[in-house]
Amino acid sequence: MYAVRVSDLRSTGKPSELVVTNYKYSGRGALFVYVLDSGDPTKVGPPITLYDEFHNVQWMPGSGAPGFVFPHFARAAHAKGDLANIFVAGDGAEQAYLFEPTHAMVNGSKRYEYKLGDDINYMDTVGGMAVGDVDGDGMNEVFVSAYETGQVHVISYGRR
Repeated sequence: MYAVRVSDLRSTGKPSELVVTNYKYSGRGALFVYVLDSGDPTKVGPPITLYDEFHNVQWMPGSGAPGFVFPHFARAAHAKGDLANIFVAGDGAEQAYLFEPTHAMVNGSKRYEYKLGDDINYMDTVGGMAVGDVDGDGMNEVFVSAYETGQVHVISYGRR
């Protein structure tokens, strides 16, 4: 496994998932969710594959795709039950991938179904991301840094 992040993808008020990326030397990488046992944090459920078609474009030692995971919400003040979006980027992909939930949480559903919403090719290593509602419209902006060019790209949920 390459990257792991404890998250609350379903806005339950407590961290309940591990969001993980993994690169396989077959040339493809994957995005997984592991559900945590709320009574025993050492118990982790089996992996749920959200996507497994990441391709590495930088063939050098230690390079793989995807890199880090970045769960976040489009709305700055999200409500209980809202589902998080997931950005995946960094390392050898030279792209940022936005995964969006495909269903609303109904009756406590624990389904994890996501679709690839945007595939943003920066043709550069994505170095990191930050999120915040900087213009005060109630929708977050995501700031994406490009390593080699030194640029910062902005994705605004209020303007999508």
